[in-house]
Amino acid sequence: MTESSPRLLSRWHAAALVAGSMVGVGIFLTPRLVAAATGTGWLYFGLWLAGAALALTGALAVAELGAMVPQAGGDYVYLRLAYGDSLGFVYGWQSLLASFSGSIAAMAYGVPRYQGEALFGPDIHQQLFELQVLDWKWAFHLDQAVALGLVWGLTALACRRVRVAGRAQLALSGAVMGALLLGAAWALVQRHGRVQPAEAVVATPTGALQAFVAVSFAYSGWNAAGYVASEIEDPGRNLPFALGLATAAVGLLYLLLNAAFVLTLPDVAQAPDAGSATASALLGPAGGQVMAAIIAVAVTGAVLASIVTGGRIYYAMARQGQFPVAAGQLHPRWQTPWLALVGQATWVSVLILSSTFDELLRWSGQSMLLLSVATVVAVPWLRRKYPDWARPYRAPGHPWVAIAYCLACLLVFTACVRAKPWDGVVGLGTLAVGWLAGLVHGRRAQRKDVKE
Repeated sequence: MTESSPRLLSRWHAAALVAGSMVGVGIFLTPRLVAAATGTGWLYFGLWLAGAALALTGALAVAELGAMVPQAGGDYVYLRLAYGDSLGFVYGWQSLLASFSGSIAAMAYGVPRYQGEALFGPDIHQQLFELQVLDWKWAFHLDQAVALGLVWGLTALACRRVRVAGRAQLALSGAVMGALLLGAAWALVQRHGRVQPAEAVVATPTGALQAFVAVSFAYSGWNAAGYVASEIEDPGRNLPFALGLATAAVGLLYLLLNAAFVLTLPDVAQAPDAGSATASALLGPAGGQVMAAIIAVAVTGAVLASIVTGGRIYYAMARQGQFPVAAGQLHPRWQTPWLALVGQATWVSVLILSSTFDELLRWSGQSMLLLSVATVVAVPWLRRKYPDWARPYRAPGHPWVAIAYCLACLLVFTACVRAKPWDGVVGLGTLAVGWLAGLVHGRRAQRKDVKE
């Protein structure tokens, strides 16, 4: 985590971390949303291809930034370096309160909630007990208990030496991607030409852009390796390799899976879980159970990757005085930010036990989209701001790539705001409040330094 700490992650560990962050539940739940807005013709596949290109663009941008500044914290470090403490402050605290923690909570809860019934039966949703105070009621269910156990078990694993988590991630990601690749190839061989795709719907530009939000969600996680850059061996070479290879491989896998969905299912838009529906259509109920198990393993890998990377954000913030000091401490034996990871798991548990994480994810989505733009634009900005800094890797095409990325994300953001204006107001408001809080914090820190 510091310059003297051992770098224990190989390029393959880092690539597995990226792939594990990306291949979660999104690829199975979002195809119906995309198909409903676009049909299953060229526009459908065009959006998935555009999502892969956008993710690869972002990954290569992060590769340059991470190779130049191989520190823990990922986007937090890059935004703070490029634009100052205030924007870094916004990103870090929003990651804890909403985006990272909310994503971990949603994925961990999603395993027993969506795949648990297929694997363990309907009893997975049973209520264990209920508390009532006056008119307020709160019920605790078995699927919540399973989600809590998953979060704390994976947090305990993440607290061990980072190589242990890296090996676990490599095994999970390798097994999941291998199984999905074989399954997609087999489905294409079995069903090629036998099922005609549903007729394309009349798509509108706004509808297509909104559908692209779902595609972007499925590709999210392409920046994962940047958060552990300080723990990767030879980050100048291995970080770009891991980010580029994993993102391109996931993009190819997603295109194959979508082809399998379209050629197998009469109407993808009517399949809440395209993966399970495709497996059931090919192999019957047993196939659906096998796919449910694969999805559960995939989501578990995504939860582990998010836990590992999220903890590094709060560690980096604590080292800069923007988070409680305890989060900046490393375990004396394992050299991991264990207190930051425990604190993260505690807040994630609160979200699982409440009903707020869906709202947190929805409200934070707009602002996180804009912050990803700031990360990509940081590449040409830092080239101009610090032209003499060593850059072991240079992302191709900048500043034009950054401009194209910015325009694409702004188009999507505009479509989302037109559809749900309140979400856009909340997203921009979150950024504004966080930025002001960062300014106040920075001024207080300056006054404290002057007094000392």
